[in-house]
Amino acid sequence: MPASNPASVDPLISPRLSARRGRLISTARLVLILIAFVVLGLFIAGIPARFSDQLTRLESLSLLDIGLSSGVYAGIVLGVDFLVILAHIGIAGVILWRRPYDWIALFVAFTLVISGGALPIATRPPAPSCTLFGSFWIAA
Repeated sequence: MPASNPASVDPLISPRLSARRGRLISTARLVLILIAFVVLGLFIAGIPARFSDQLTRLESLSLLDIGLSSGVYAGIVLGVDFLVILAHIGIAGVILWRRPYDWIALFVAFTLVISGGALPIATRPPAPSCTLFGSFWIAA
């Protein structure tokens, strides 16, 4: 019985394994697309709350000095947040389009989608009832 060559028994080249890996990465891409829609949907669903939150926070700013009403300013802030989310999702889409079967590209696209959705929340100033404890804001 001849000795088997390790290069000829490579499991990475096996058609069965490559088909399984192809289905797995296709499923992961589908999950990423669903997560992108969830991020967009949650942002759109939260627009009224974020708009009213922006209006209550803007009372201390002197926007009338520069000729802006608080509603216009809140709309600009929400528009910029929406553009940030769309830019992150768009870049993730280009990465997935250019490298459809690359796991690292899928990871980078996933990270972009999640960070794009979290960035507008992270840049929001804390509520007035929060106190700074070290580098963390804690609700009082």
